[in-house]
Amino acid sequence: MILYNLLAGENMIFVDLGNKNKTFCKKVINILKKSDKNIVINSKYFENKYNNINISNIESEFELKKLFKKAEIVFVFDINDYRKYVDYCKRIILIYDSKSTNIPKNRKKINLESENVDNIYNLLYTNEDKKVISLKNNIDLFLYFILITIIFILSILLVSKDEINGKMSNINKELNKELNTLKVSNKNYTNYLFLGDSITDFYDLDKYYKGYKVVNSGISGNQTSDILDNLQKRAYVYNPSTIFLLIGTNDYIHNKKEDETVNNIKEIVDKLNKNLPNAKIYLQSIYPINDTDDQKISKSMVSIRNNTSIKKINSELKKYCNDKNCTYLDMYSLLEDKDGNLKLEYTKEGLHISNEGYEVITKELKKYMHK
Repeated sequence: MILYNLLAGENMIFVDLGNKNKTFCKKVINILKKSDKNIVINSKYFENKYNNINISNIESEFELKKLFKKAEIVFVFDINDYRKYVDYCKRIILIYDSKSTNIPKNRKKINLESENVDNIYNLLYTNEDKKVISLKNNIDLFLYFILITIIFILSILLVSKDEINGKMSNINKELNKELNTLKVSNKNYTNYLFLGDSITDFYDLDKYYKGYKVVNSGISGNQTSDILDNLQKRAYVYNPSTIFLLIGTNDYIHNKKEDETVNNIKEIVDKLNKNLPNAKIYLQSIYPINDTDDQKISKSMVSIRNNTSIKKINSELKKYCNDKNCTYLDMYSLLEDKDGNLKLEYTKEGLHISNEGYEVITKELKKYMHK
């Protein structure tokens, strides 16, 4: 037979559908078309060739036996064919349809290899074959990805230079437009930050600065190091346009030396300038105290503070501001009496400021503010 001669020496799979109806044959053939194996099918309904599949109507039992002997695997669909050809095959498998095929109950004892027709495709491949197919599919997927990537890169490279420049020009125009809008809005936006200790903390800004955007960042008991360590929360977060800084009087009760207080205040101003470069900084002198024997004065509140030392610190701060981006405000002279003490009417107990004192301070600071 010509078909046998063509297949001689090849790894061939033989499928005997000679006794099956047309519908069943078509189902099996459609399943096997997906395979790349060399397959010969015996069927009286179809005689054709689909790539690797040859379909013929083989009536001669002698020719069938030749094919059964040559095939690596034989699929039969009838138990009688299994019994007839089992001795001629390297491997024979009974393919059954659960709805119509009778399978011997003792198939395990007689070593009958069987499988449902729906699983016939999987019988064509060993585990190693499946690994090769999986690897091939992964390689194909990888090559496909490389191809798509190359196409994408080429499409970018093929865009004209003029088109790219045009798009970038439009983007720059939009960015400049937004930037100019922000500049205008920031120019017209003003807020004032009051940074300090209890003298700032007790300062009723809403009362004295109606119509102004003001923020009170004063905390009672603060010394210079407290502000220095917390500028992010105390100042930067508010992004102020103007800062009024008043700090230093509480350093005395923590036994800080004058130089340490001055250096801390300088560092505060330096950091404010660095992190808020657009903010105007006004450094207020430390206010005078009143440690006289007037009944209004609380010696415990004034503690070890003294105006001689305060004046020395203020003198250093004034020199510093002359060389730096800050404005020194001499509030000491504004609040002192003829003896150099804090005026009695401006204080509650020798340290903190009275309403009259805050009114004087407000009038002075408003000279550096606008709504």
